[in-house]
Amino acid sequence: MADTKLSALAELAATPAVDDEVYIRDVSEAAVDESKRITTANLLATAIKKTILTTQGDIIIRGAAVPERLGIGSAGDVLTVVAGVPAWAAVAAGATLTIADTEVFNGTSPTSWTGLDLSGTVGAQVTLVILKIITASTAYVAFRKNGDTDEFYYETTTAAGCARGSVRSTAHCVFLVLTDSAGKIEWITDTAETDVIDVMAYIK
Repeated sequence: MADTKLSALAELAATPAVDDEVYIRDVSEAAVDESKRITTANLLATAIKKTILTTQGDIIIRGAAVPERLGIGSAGDVLTVVAGVPAWAAVAAGATLTIADTEVFNGTSPTSWTGLDLSGTVGAQVTLVILKIITASTAYVAFRKNGDTDEFYYETTTAAGCARGSVRSTAHCVFLVLTDSAGKIEWITDTAETDVIDVMAYIK
């Protein structure tokens, strides 16, 4: 008698009933106990039903006690965790570099710490600003955040980081300075002369 493939049996075409049984052999048991049965109800109780997903892109997460559907998010959303539960959310805004190339001062430089309002270019907010300056002659120049009481100025040709430098009339010098919440900084020079300051770019 020829063998018959299981897939050809008419009985397998019927939808399983909850009391249908599948027999398995548990080789870890003794011979008299190795035959075991699993009902369709057993399988359904532990399986995740495909009907839990309703839309393309849905995913399955574990809820408080059982698997749950997390619907697909909106375009550009990222998967995050809110109060211990997976959730879709918009990407948080990051810092942005803006190219300005805007002149913010053209006049006589101060010889004591003086405020310089950059809010017309960078806005009234804390911003990291890249400045360039050129002077009428060689000058010592320093910048700091408005309201900062730390001293950044002293007369020397040695560079002192991003806050202070020796500027010549033949070349621009670039400075990095942080504004206060109103978009203002302070600056000082050793000699009152004509200086030109541009905001090259800023990060906020």
